[in-house]
Amino acid sequence: MKYLLILRQQYSENTSQYGYGDFPVQIEYIGAVVEADTVRKAQNAAKKIYPRMRFGGMFGPELIPVTDSYAKTYLKGADVRLSRAAVHCHREALEALAA
Repeated sequence: MKYLLILRQQYSENTSQYGYGDFPVQIEYIGAVVEADTVRKAQNAAKKIYPRMRFGGMFGPELIPVTDSYAKTYLKGADVRLSRAAVHCHREALEALAA
């Protein structure tokens, strides 16, 4: 089964909309596509890609099965506010799903 590794990046501008930097927006994107039999094995595979990654917590990374109906929300283009590295990861993951 394939899993989407969902990562988050904070975005904030020094404006009143973001509380002058105190309330950043959490932008979610696909960090990688991992193939494994169980969620735990998918976590281990994701840790091989990103060795410093830790699962858990409120804003930590998460794994979502590709077959889940909520996964469709991530299968669109990357947000323009993401960093270049995050956009690159998102595009590579979408290409991996298409193959």
